[in-house]
Amino acid sequence: MRGLYVHMPFCRSICTYCDFVKEVASPSKRARYLEALIYEITMVKAELSSVQTVYIGGGTPSLYNAEALNKLMQVIHTHINPKQIIETTLECNPEDVTLDFARQIRTLGVDRVSLGVQTFQDELLQFLNRKHRAKTAIDAVHHLRAAGFKRISLDMISGLINQTMSMLQDDIKQLLDLEPDHISYYSLILEENTRLWHLLERGDIRLLDEDLEADMVEQVYKALTEAGYEHYEISNFARPNQKSLHNLLYWQDEEYIGVGAGAHGRIGACRHENIRSVKYYLEAVENNRLPRAQTVPVEGLKEALMMGLRLTEGVSLEKLETRYEKTVFAAHPQLLEAVALGLLEHIDGQLRLTARGRMLSNEVLTRL
Repeated sequence: MRGLYVHMPFCRSICTYCDFVKEVASPSKRARYLEALIYEITMVKAELSSVQTVYIGGGTPSLYNAEALNKLMQVIHTHINPKQIIETTLECNPEDVTLDFARQIRTLGVDRVSLGVQTFQDELLQFLNRKHRAKTAIDAVHHLRAAGFKRISLDMISGLINQTMSMLQDDIKQLLDLEPDHISYYSLILEENTRLWHLLERGDIRLLDEDLEADMVEQVYKALTEAGYEHYEISNFARPNQKSLHNLLYWQDEEYIGVGAGAHGRIGACRHENIRSVKYYLEAVENNRLPRAQTVPVEGLKEALMMGLRLTEGVSLEKLETRYEKTVFAAHPQLLEAVALGLLEHIDGQLRLTARGRMLSNEVLTRL
């Protein structure tokens, strides 16, 4: 099984916490990028025959109108038989999702929408430089349901600057009232060179108390599992049969192709990374060059462990040791320390995080 990731790097404004490849650009540059993206897809068409999942992310893919997205999807379907695609995901911002837009993208073959909500607290949304407000997000979900979408995922963040426990609890209540099929609930991470990072460096903001942040994560886990969601990955929760099939490829050590500025892919024993700069990405493609920044060997067993241990079910030691012809604990004896500390458990051939280990996952994953 193989997936295709398509990166659309443009946004109306830059969120204070975001370190993805993104920029604010003119309509003409966005149109030029779309043409280059389509051309890159034709350049890698030989790798697309076994693709079964398509994920269009960003940036803000919904910044493009349905006509432009239709142009993109037509090219994808030229090189991938639509009958073999089992999931097509489009990331959207709430302010872009009207009922008409929702109906249009559904006709394109999009069957899963990932909606960037982050929080339902308007003051926090404003601080994050998000352009929508709580009502906009709620309306967007209703529009998607009215258009017939059966797979709606909402992205949320806990541990936000100035967030209180009561704010988090209100977020969870409003989230569950919308009955999404899938929820990604991330803890805020301050990445270098983001606006939040610079505010912290200047002393203009303070991070939440670590104990409060941990309590928030625990509250999210408890509330969502009690509401019937399966906690199948550290930050991801799903109703039955609603897991993100594309993202499972990353976590289950499968292959995927990345197209677009800054996109990553992994085919066979190699990982590729595209040029991050939109300017230089365009120059490469428009001069008939594959826009690779680098292609490097995959650190197979190590990467399989780092990704697979994020899953609640963990990894099969037998499967990994057969594939990579190495004994896991011999290659990574530091994992035995995590077992001794009660962060990992080895049961029936599966190596997985314990409940405590999920709360302290970075303690485990940094050992790799």
